[in-house]
Amino acid sequence: MSLKKILSFKQPSIRKQLNVSRKEKQYGGIIQQLQLEDFWHNLEIHERSFIRNCVKWSFSGRFNGEDIDHPDSHAQTKRDDCRFLMGNAAWAFDSKEYVLTEKILNEVIHRSKSTYTLHRAYQKLIYI
Repeated sequence: MSLKKILSFKQPSIRKQLNVSRKEKQYGGIIQQLQLEDFWHNLEIHERSFIRNCVKWSFSGRFNGEDIDHPDSHAQTKRDDCRFLMGNAAWAFDSKEYVLTEKILNEVIHRSKSTYTLHRAYQKLIYI
């Protein structure tokens, strides 16, 4: 078998694999915009639901809860990832969801480029 035949034979299967991986987009909307897919994937179902409700409240009903992570959603925010997470951490803390608050604040610490945001996140963690 010649090299040309081998390459032409394998090429369609590679294209199919690429198309399948592109179609398997798990999250869209704000989660995709802020590149929070890994963080979102590691949350439990009830924690995701809580954050969806918080987003609905904090954005005054402009979004449905599902719009923040639905694969077909095009919802966006002007907030950066740390501000988005800090807002949800405040909601979680006020609702006495301390485990979720800790997860969110640890993600803020991991992502933060601002010393002010980093300081606020550590202060909240110490307070908990």
